[in-house]
Amino acid sequence: MRIHFLYLVLAAGCVDATVASDGRDDSFTSAGGKTDTAGITEGSPAALAILALVNDSSETKLTDDVGLSTRTAHNIASYGSTFGTLAELDAVPYVGPIAFHKLLAYAKANALVDTTGAVGNGKLLDCNTSVGPDQQVTVIGDGTTLTLVELTTSGSTVTHPLSLEAWSTKKLPLRDDFGSKSTLTKESGDWVERTSGGGVNEVGIADCWIDKSH
Repeated sequence: MRIHFLYLVLAAGCVDATVASDGRDDSFTSAGGKTDTAGITEGSPAALAILALVNDSSETKLTDDVGLSTRTAHNIASYGSTFGTLAELDAVPYVGPIAFHKLLAYAKANALVDTTGAVGNGKLLDCNTSVGPDQQVTVIGDGTTLTLVELTTSGSTVTHPLSLEAWSTKKLPLRDDFGSKSTLTKESGDWVERTSGGGVNEVGIADCWIDKSH
């Protein structure tokens, strides 16, 4: 009987060894509060869906359905409190980018992400700018996350995540260049780019042919 029990324990360990898992101190959030590659911010529909998923799921569901390793699922299920932020979830040992993306994939696949107030799909904003280092600013949405694409005067393209808060408040932080800081803000129906610092202080109205902001 003991030999049979030991075999079952070893077999379970071998099965879990095939499941991709994070290191003990791996992190999926950045200093700015966004997730590593997905660019999801605290309070966004996707973030809320992930938190609801981990708060309402048993250890078995996290392993069998979501696909987390037994160690990761156990640490989440035995947290002892309700997860209120992604940062709290990220602080759990063995919860990192791998676990996060599995949770996000499950939430999306099972329609757990509330899209009623989420961002749209495709190009939501496309503008030519007249001041600062950028010639063109584009915002692209995939339903839950936003990406800001900046075509610079040098012809290079700079891409980075855009927070839902920045989009909803219509205050888009553009990249810094040569000691100057630029923002694109919607004011009285127009998108206005302001560049200041590094001896520069310019204001110009952007020419937008796509604008799906509200």
